[in-house]
Amino acid sequence: MKQGKLARKHLDERLTPLRAAGGLARPPYGWVRAIRDALGMTTTQLAKQIGVDQSRITKLERAEIEDAVTLKTLRQAAEGLGCTL
Repeated sequence: MKQGKLARKHLDERLTPLRAAGGLARPPYGWVRAIRDALGMTTTQLAKQIGVDQSRITKLERAEIEDAVTLKTLRQAAEGLGCTL
């Protein structure tokens, strides 16, 4: 999964100036989807990584936008994306 590591590195490089400016605004479609898209990962692939149905990922991404997602769920998604929360 070298490609995934490279995508995360590029995303991290893009976010570095924002961190220095004092914070990051959540992307319009949420962090989970932004990172998943940056990695070129489908909802089905992320679901497989964390052992849930694909529909659960869609619900997770919607819940994040609505501020209704739990930290536990975000942590699981982050792990599936190769990130830490």
